Amino acid sequence: PKPSNALGTWHCFRIPISTSTHAVIITSKADRMGFLANFIMRGYSQAALVTTTSALLALIFPVIGIISSGALTLVSLQVGAKNALQVLIISVTASIFFTLITFNTALPVLMFVLLLWLPMLSLGFVLRISRSLSFTIQIGLAFGILLIAVLYLGLENPQLQWVQLLEPLLSDFNKTGLLDQPDNQTFLLVFSAWMSGILAAGFYLQLIISLLLARNWQAQLYNPGAFINEFANMRMHSSLAVITVLTFIIAYYQNLMTPVLVRDVALLLLPLWFIQGLAVIHGVILQTILHSMWVVVLYFILIILTVPAVTFVTFIGLVDVVFDFRGKLGSG
Repeated sequence: PKPSNALGTWHCFRIPISTSTHAVIITSKADRMGFLANFIMRGYSQAALVTTTSALLALIFPVIGIISSGALTLVSLQVGAKNALQVLIISVTASIFFTLITFNTALPVLMFVLLLWLPMLSLGFVLRISRSLSFTIQIGLAFGILLIAVLYLGLENPQLQWVQLLEPLLSDFNKTGLLDQPDNQTFLLVFSAWMSGILAAGFYLQLIISLLLARNWQAQLYNPGAFINEFANMRMHSSLAVITVLTFIIAYYQNLMTPVLVRDVALLLLPLWFIQGLAVIHGVILQTILHSMWVVVLYFILIILTVPAVTFVTFIGLVDVVFDFRGKLGSG
């Protein structure tokens, strides 16, 4: 049924359904699995409400920002950038009103627009046009590179700026005994040299997760079960694997005490291969009988053994470009 709203109705792209029986099945599953997505797709005001509320809550719990950008991406992906832009305007207006009353500044809204909403609105539009999840994720690298460029152009010496921001934390480390006094300066210099790349990689990973969330919501509403198959068969371009290896080789032979742009780009590429690694493992697991159990085991290991597990999954995603584990397992 078409959802009515004071601001108008959505003009959705409808996935072809052969019979009315299938339509009932899809609707019932969407009601059970995608209640939030279903609420978002009711109209402009509902979508803006979720986008704005979750963005404001992200000021306290940053991870909730993924829901905000995912909601706007779902609108862009399903009904087009024009409708998503209208939701964005409503969300910006409401956010400015709230932040001016609460914080006496609209600066948080600028951060929402630049880091949450505009990139995801664009990626949702790209995915809608291209119908390729892997292509869209790779296009998202442009926003990470743009962030690195802004840091280098806006700050005369990014490493020095990070040193000044991180210095207050050292006193806390000294109090807790996490670092010895002689190690403070070395830790500060090394960590600050990688900080721009870490920030860009975290930003890019947030974009990917928001995009996957929106695509999953769309599948729950209009084609249940399609997302996991699409994700499990996702494959990145081999040229990016070559670039990743080359940038890490160059970064390895650079002086760790000097900020190097190529090192930041190398870190930016890591989330791409982590997601690719997850796709590879999901693709392999789907070909097993007990696939649901192994998915639980996978994410349990990622939580318990975060650093080694993430490193391993990232490595799997990178080498899959050469070995194609899913293809070989399927053909075998």
